[in-house]
Amino acid sequence: PSLDSVWVDYEQVNVSFSERLWRWAEKNGIKQFISFSSTAVYANSDEYLDENAIASPSSLYGLSKYCADKCLEINACRKSSMQTTVFRCPSIYGVNHNGGLVHSYYSMALEGREIDIYNNGADLRNLLFVDDLSMSVKQAITKLSYLDRFELFLLGSSDSMATYDIAIALRNFLGSSASVVKVPKKTSSSVNVCLDLSRVERVLDVHVSDIATGLRKYVGEMKNEI
Repeated sequence: PSLDSVWVDYEQVNVSFSERLWRWAEKNGIKQFISFSSTAVYANSDEYLDENAIASPSSLYGLSKYCADKCLEINACRKSSMQTTVFRCPSIYGVNHNGGLVHSYYSMALEGREIDIYNNGADLRNLLFVDDLSMSVKQAITKLSYLDRFELFLLGSSDSMATYDIAIALRNFLGSSASVVKVPKKTSSSVNVCLDLSRVERVLDVHVSDIATGLRKYVGEMKNEI
């Protein structure tokens, strides 16, 4: 759904469709169902979030993802023979994702345009490189026999980075002359995202990269696409 969508749009795509797909998978003997949720289910916080953090979505999108997660959990715990895993992720980026903060900063740096960073570039972001996501999914499949009927994992990069530093890193990796400007104005997306990944590391033996490493790989892969 787009930003101007109403609740029924979010509910149909993120909740009803997810449940219908889950029921189809169970009916057809699928052994494991893996779903991707969002850290948008949580309220803005300066504290590190883990799987026990209380959900308090402030957007219809976040609310719909939380409803989908709970729906899957309820279904999975009703003696289903199919294992269900939910990954709650922050912004995901990769070569074929043409949107979001990383792609926007990358595009402006590539063109040498000024990059304005709101809230003085102080907002902390946790960004998940797509290679780390695919590796985590592979681990969940590999460790299927060790998982409970329903599992919820927070998944992101191993650290968080200020938006100003993200822009600077992308510019430097590109060798761009673009200027990065701190702007005092805040936006609705001026939030901090810091994640405690100890559970996914322990249960799935997942070890994700830090943001700088992911951005360096991303820029290298994007250059190969040109």
